[in-house]
Amino acid sequence: MIIPAEHFIGAPLAYIINYCREFNMKVGLTIGCYTPLSFVEESVYDIDRLHIVTHGVDETDGKDNWGWRRSSIDLVKRARALINEKNPSCELAVDGGLRDDNLSEMLAAEPDVIILSSGIFKYKDGITAGVKACREAIDTASVEHFGE
Repeated sequence: MIIPAEHFIGAPLAYIINYCREFNMKVGLTIGCYTPLSFVEESVYDIDRLHIVTHGVDETDGKDNWGWRRSSIDLVKRARALINEKNPSCELAVDGGLRDDNLSEMLAAEPDVIILSSGIFKYKDGITAGVKACREAIDTASVEHFGE
């Protein structure tokens, strides 16, 4: 279960995490647009996934085709460092505005999970071509940034 960090701070979050553990469920927190990383600094010890919404108003067509915001790279890098230090088994996921033409810099920030929606479902040449383009971008970025 992934819940918004903005709505569950303090004791209510502790109860939800405990409930999930009682039922052998994994629990994650999402930090949405413009939510600071400080919202999860205490709870990162006890969650299985930190899900960061990366889109924002920096690159949008004014409708439903949003790019990721400039501040998200720094946020993801700081989240990666926090997770590596406090809870290395916690997954770091990024979601929002990610497409084949902008994945490289985000991948360099080392997320574990990349959620692609518009990059696939709104790809100009169709869904299959979108999947192929995003896969190629991921592979190219992996070699570029990690030598893999």
